[in-house]
Amino acid sequence: MKEPFFSVIIPTYNRAGLISKTIDSVLQQSFQDFEIVIVDNKSTDNTAEVLQPYLQDERIRFHVQEQNYERSRSRNKGMELAQGRYLTFLDSDDLLYKNSLELASQYVQSHDSVNIFHHYYENRDTEDRLVYSYSFPGNYRHIIKKLLLANFLSCIGVFISRTVYGQYRFDEAKAALGSEDWDFWIRVVADHPLGVIPQVAAAIIQHDERTVQQNKAPAILARKDYYLNKYRTTPELLNKLGKQLHIFESGFYLYTATVSYQSGHYRKGYKYIGHAFIKYPACSFTKVFWKIFLSPVKKIFIK
Repeated sequence: MKEPFFSVIIPTYNRAGLISKTIDSVLQQSFQDFEIVIVDNKSTDNTAEVLQPYLQDERIRFHVQEQNYERSRSRNKGMELAQGRYLTFLDSDDLLYKNSLELASQYVQSHDSVNIFHHYYENRDTEDRLVYSYSFPGNYRHIIKKLLLANFLSCIGVFISRTVYGQYRFDEAKAALGSEDWDFWIRVVADHPLGVIPQVAAAIIQHDERTVQQNKAPAILARKDYYLNKYRTTPELLNKLGKQLHIFESGFYLYTATVSYQSGHYRKGYKYIGHAFIKYPACSFTKVFWKIFLSPVKKIFIK
């Protein structure tokens, strides 16, 4: 097969009941010059059996890890195997809308010097009902500050050139897992201007087994300490981000507050909001701050 324009990297683990819809969403793209690289983290369900019919398509490759290394190594392996001019990640329980790759290809034609860009995404449930519309920066000036405060990129709808995916890797340390995509994009965007297609063209699918549902405040705070230490002890990163690490710390506290609220621990949530404000008072001008701050009040009125 000739060099594909896009490589779609799909890491997976025990998603036999969901991955077919994910793959179908790529196969149904209006722009068809792509390959799909599926990296399986040694699933214990019947994922391999489900994938067999798809492997008749020469555009689809399937790699099984020798053991469960978690998502970071799977994404890194996918980047090693990728052959496309541009690469994008897609979790095996999420979807691309039919125009995702077409929008990206059109963007490349008019912005061929941009090495990283993204389109918007939304949150839907398994019945295709809209759950949540995410907020994205309206102004991309000082974008690294906005990314340090909140990972609005997640790991869907972002496209990176071979220049990027040939040079960067996700952090595979056990202590990093859960925020490895945030760290990855921070490091990339610190080096490359971020482009944007202001259109929703993908969906994160909400279901009870999502890995993010397992997040707990202590684990998030432990990751905060890990990454702050990493940035402070890596000269290159300290040089790029050192003066803005208080923003990153504030962002972690906002994230911890969100998780606390979602689990009904409002008092702890307010405590973490306070920590976020102390670290970076300007966080109080963000939508996420007020959404978190007013969340308990909203629940009271709904009741």
